[in-house]
Amino acid sequence: MSAKKVLITGTSGLIGGIVYKYLSQFPERYAVYGLDWKQESSDPGSTGRTVPDDRFYLVDVADPDAVQGAVDGKDLVIHLAANANPEADWESILPSNIIGSYAVLEASRKAGVERVVNASSIMVSWGCRRDPEIRAVEEAAQDDLPAEIPLVTHLSEVRPDCLYGASKVWAETLSRAYVEAHGMSVICVRIGAVNKTDENVPSQRSWWCSYGDIARMIECCIEAPADVRFDIFYGLSASPWRWMDLDHAKAVVGFEPVDSAQ
Repeated sequence: MSAKKVLITGTSGLIGGIVYKYLSQFPERYAVYGLDWKQESSDPGSTGRTVPDDRFYLVDVADPDAVQGAVDGKDLVIHLAANANPEADWESILPSNIIGSYAVLEASRKAGVERVVNASSIMVSWGCRRDPEIRAVEEAAQDDLPAEIPLVTHLSEVRPDCLYGASKVWAETLSRAYVEAHGMSVICVRIGAVNKTDENVPSQRSWWCSYGDIARMIECCIEAPADVRFDIFYGLSASPWRWMDLDHAKAVVGFEPVDSAQ
């Protein structure tokens, strides 16, 4: 069986670079391509280019025609390109997060892509941190954590509190629309805090996600059974303070975090 052609958008970003490097370890399974508005990695710890010239598309994700040219001929698309700044204004969010999400899904539909893995964010649930029960968990010492922590799941009400979070709700809803209207397979991952040092820090202990765990989460989504047409999973490392559900991802695609925020 020949390697599947996988296009990753946002490869100059931190998570895009992580996923590209991880999947590239398996050339017998994946022929990995990258797309971004620049080729140099934005990761301070990286040197040079993330993706070689012959597998890279220098494309603005908000340009539908250019995105189509990159998606054509690919088997899978991992859409990670976005403005991830929680303080970003509308003019910054619109091109990449709104128009770009549409451009990638529409191009994937036209190209007959097998599956799109669409990056969402825990920011769609950020308003839950205002609930007294969740706030108590985040502020507790480990020895004082409640025996049962209330979990926010993929079925819980979405509660974004910024334009970035709202744009990810839009991307999830648009994904569902493409599944319903066109029979596509789209899986959304609500990614936790992936930071530049790959280290758990106290301020992120409830929602930290290691490099290894986010790469494995994406891999699990790629390899999910064909009958998984649409779903939403949280992508996090293990943590005693975690208030977002991981059991659903384990049950459907077999994801279990290896790293832990202790």
